[in-house]
Amino acid sequence: MKVGPSAHYSVGVWRAEWEEPNDNAPLYHGIFEVQLQHSADITFVPDISSAAPPWDSRRLPDDIDTVDTVELARLAQALLSSYVVTPNDKLAGSEERIGWRDPRPEDEPTVVLYVTAEEFARYVSELDSLTEVASGLHVRPRVDDLRDREVIAFIEQRIVASPLLKPRHAEMLGQGR
Repeated sequence: MKVGPSAHYSVGVWRAEWEEPNDNAPLYHGIFEVQLQHSADITFVPDISSAAPPWDSRRLPDDIDTVDTVELARLAQALLSSYVVTPNDKLAGSEERIGWRDPRPEDEPTVVLYVTAEEFARYVSELDSLTEVASGLHVRPRVDDLRDREVIAFIEQRIVASPLLKPRHAEMLGQGR
């Protein structure tokens, strides 16, 4: 099945720990991945304020698969995502773009959006319940069916409808920019 652009995009939600080998899975507990129209990845990373900001990819091992602490797992997930949502009460409501060490010309910066700890807790609670209906690879709900969720409203307002949305994602999400 080929996935094309659509303003009625699909939404996938899963726990990052599901994607890791059993030995490393606990390091990723609490991290949620959201994927819009099989293209735009949004990672919800629990408090990482002990490691970032400032965001420094040099803290990571050269081989990401050897990450061995919760802090480094969170940092790696954040740096490898297109968009990151993380709690930081001091920076809540702001955003920043961060880059990877030694970026290649095709590398795009990651967009980090800061929210309060209270907002983050509500969002991940909703994401947890959405894993039951939106974690399938081929069958995923459409955004139209999820708009009653606060986390979906946040994603649509702060990412999809904002200038932060990368052009390739805007096209896939039917934003016609």
